[in-house]
Amino acid sequence: MRALLTALTALMLCSAPSTAKDLEDAFAAYKAGDYQRAFRLLAPQAKQGHAEAQFNLGMMYFKGNGVQKDYGKAMHWYRRAAERGHAEAQSNLGLMYATGLGVSRDFVEAYAWWDIATEQGNDDAKHNKTILEYRMKSEQIAKAKGLSSVYWEMYVMPFQYY
Repeated sequence: MRALLTALTALMLCSAPSTAKDLEDAFAAYKAGDYQRAFRLLAPQAKQGHAEAQFNLGMMYFKGNGVQKDYGKAMHWYRRAAERGHAEAQSNLGLMYATGLGVSRDFVEAYAWWDIATEQGNDDAKHNKTILEYRMKSEQIAKAKGLSSVYWEMYVMPFQYY
């Protein structure tokens, strides 16, 4: 029994994904323009819930780097990363809602995502939110701020480290 347990433990250790190494290799491959390799390394990590990998898959689908450009899939991966507190994904999600890429145009959603990204220090989100305010009615902004508070509690607070 002890030999079986030792063998199973060794097998698990040998087959366990090396998240940090795979992500480092994926980013290096992406930077070098080897998008297929980057995708192969990012996809498993993204499916396991790694926000940075999810964000980068979203970028690949948004730009069409190594995959067919697909705003719906970009939206999917941005949302998954955004829901894990990733400020840049939240900003990009706001952009997609504001422009209607991969989703129906929705200024309230765009504002809400940009608002929480802004609170995390994302300057692009801050700039875009300011511009969007001029296109929104006060009722829409009030609704967006309420939604932003909900999103903050759901998608930012659980990932804050003190």
